[in-house]
Amino acid sequence: MARIASVLTTVAFTSIIPFSLGNVAQAQQVAGSIGFTGVGSVSFTGPNLGSAITLDFPDINIVNIVDPTYNMGGPAIPNDFFVSPLLVSLSSPVTITPNLLDTTIPVPFSVDFTTAVGLATFTGTSFFRASAVSNALDISYEGILTGTGFQPTNAQLSLAFTNTGNVNYSGTLATIPNIPNPQGLESVPEPGMMISLLFVGALGLASRRRQF
Repeated sequence: MARIASVLTTVAFTSIIPFSLGNVAQAQQVAGSIGFTGVGSVSFTGPNLGSAITLDFPDINIVNIVDPTYNMGGPAIPNDFFVSPLLVSLSSPVTITPNLLDTTIPVPFSVDFTTAVGLATFTGTSFFRASAVSNALDISYEGILTGTGFQPTNAQLSLAFTNTGNVNYSGTLATIPNIPNPQGLESVPEPGMMISLLFVGALGLASRRRQF
């Protein structure tokens, strides 16, 4: 019986693990873009908007643009967030952290949103003011987008603020795909692989117990 269990363990390992590794290999960097905005106005401190020291985002922020294609200064490419499995729904919530942005200490800064398969998070690693006048401010972050169903992908976040009596903003998050795994981040094994590894481990343990 111990020999049979050992054979079963070997068969399970050679048949299940390649299948699981194949599932992991399917995850790729994402090519996608979303637009979002606040439900309500932004408040700020400073002499004017262009010289704002702090920017206080509305409590509620939502996705308002998911186009079929997008571009990063080149030809338009299909937007992975427009279709399954990474579909992002219009009016779905966006979480900005911190909600009160201090432009003198601009990082860490993150934006969370949800695709059809789970949470996606942009983490800003560098910040700069793209343009600033008394009644308008454009700021940008470069960073990394991580999430369920895709590999970590370099991305850029642009935030445009305008003061027309009330200060409103629009945000655009766009990935820059086809770049080697940013910062050497490790991918997280998909649930199928983890279950398979646990199954094989259980068979091996059962085999060892029958040998004694």
